[in-house]
Amino acid sequence: MTFSRLFRISDKFYAVAFFNISNVMNWKNVRKFSYDATYTKAKQQLFSLRTVYFGVTINYQQSSHSLCSREL
Repeated sequence: MTFSRLFRISDKFYAVAFFNISNVMNWKNVRKFSYDATYTKAKQQLFSLRTVYFGVTINYQQSSHSLCSREL
């Protein structure tokens, strides 16, 4: 699940805020199995469980062309 939003700071600067969460239900998704030397015991190797990240990027627009068609 991802959310992002564009913010105009000034005529030349704008920011993009974002938030992402992966595997919201925190399910255990098996990537692969690894076995011992005799192949009698298997061990699951999982993909990452719930992952959350967020942030803001600030960008500088050098040209005078509008970044968006509407005012933010």
